[in-house]
Parts: sequence; C-alpha cells; structure tokens
Amino acid sequence: MVSRAEVNNLAALARLELPESEVEKLRQGLESILGYVARLKVEASELASVTETRALSDNTLRPDANPHQAGIHTECLLKASPAQKDGYFVVKPIFTDDGH
Repeated sequence: MVSRAEVNNLAALARLELPESEVEKLRQGLESILGYVARLKVEASELASVTETRALSDNTLRPDANPHQAGIHTECLLKASPAQKDGYFVVKPIFTDDGH
C-alpha cells in the first residue's frame, strides 16, 4: 500500500508542488498502477515458464542435411522476376541521393 508520506516524498523528489487535495488522488492512482505492474510481472513470469518448457520439449527446427548446391536456382528465379540486371534483381530504391 502506498502511503501519503511516500506520495509526498515522490513529489519532492520530482520537484513537484503537490497540493494536499491531490495527495489522496495520486496515492490511489499510484496504488492502482503498481498493482497492475505486479499483476503483469506474475503473468510474464508464468508465460516465461510455459515458453521455456515448450522450447525445451518442442524443437521444430529441421536438421540441415543434404543442402543443394549454391546458385542452382538463381537463373530460374531471375527469369521469374520482373526486372534483372547483371545477374541481380532490380528493385525500387529505398534510399536516394537527396536523403529521402
């Protein structure tokens, strides 16, 4: 639970002038925020536990066996592209000389 003294101390650290009429309102707001963060922390911890368990038991990567020869599909892919030049795909430029 956030106390009124803690709210006043926080306001002083932030160099804020906090009217006494706002202390209770801010205390309740901070309490709500901290409660939400605590709940997120618990849920993130539970999610991490499930994710770690799944990662250890469910490896979906295939073994890298029998790779094909490099470049054997290049010609076919270039023929299928709308534009090519000197063995490369031609694409619209992302960056131009004028900085845009």
